[in-house]
Amino acid sequence: MIAQISGPAAAIDALPGEADAVPRALRAAGAEAGEALHPLLEAGLAAAHEPTFRISTEGIDAAVKVLGDRSGAVLLVEETRWTHTLVGMSFEEVPLALAAAVDLGPRPISDEPPVRLGPPAMAELIGRTQAHGHGLPRADAEALQRRLEPGVRHWSVRRARPDGLGGELRRNVEVVEGDAGIWRVRTVDDGLVELAPTTSTAVLRELVALLDEARAPG
Repeated sequence: MIAQISGPAAAIDALPGEADAVPRALRAAGAEAGEALHPLLEAGLAAAHEPTFRISTEGIDAAVKVLGDRSGAVLLVEETRWTHTLVGMSFEEVPLALAAAVDLGPRPISDEPPVRLGPPAMAELIGRTQAHGHGLPRADAEALQRRLEPGVRHWSVRRARPDGLGGELRRNVEVVEGDAGIWRVRTVDDGLVELAPTTSTAVLRELVALLDEARAPG
């Protein structure tokens, strides 16, 4: 039973777009006579042909994409620029697969206040991991800098689903995290961007919510 397929990026990327992907998937997997796809992979490929949700990650290596509907999903891992891997899974397994992809684990909990800045200033703060020079009170900037200095990762999980009107409903979970803590990044009032302490459990719940919303029609 073939549970996953690895191969040239272009060939693997094309499989979810096919109406009947099973024959080509078997060839891509180098299947021998009588071999079959795992039921989760077969169902996932069928669901991915006209998916009701698309999920992608940014800021992690290797990048991951998920396509599917309530009947199943496929997870596409960009192992390298030239080699991709396709894995089938149930709809319910997607949040945990995403958590594993971004290596979401326990992090210290910060009791410091949220930081709110304009988009350019927040992009600079996160990109350079430099808390000073953005108008923050000195004590707040120093406390945040101590947490940023050990090194952090900045990643997003983005989901799109049809809105029933020919467009898409989009939502993302954007996170900054490292050994010293974990923060949620989101747009708030007046177009400001907030960097707020959170927990790994809260982030996992948001990943689950992405799929709960995808479960709803339109």
